[in-house]
Amino acid sequence: MQRMLEIEAPDDAFKNDLTQRFNDGFSREREQFPHCDARVPPAESKVAGEGKRLSETLSRIP
Repeated sequence: MQRMLEIEAPDDAFKNDLTQRFNDGFSREREQFPHCDARVPPAESKVAGEGKRLSETLSRIP
């Protein structure tokens, strides 16, 4: 999150929005996975795959 804020260099309103959304997502995942168990590795793989597809899509936008 810190690195993203450094790269984006958002104004205060956008920074607050990014931070709130990050924190909301973090809290939501912590509720779903309060402990590391057998469900975590497949969930991590799924999220990593979604992130990879998103970054590949975004990298093709001129």
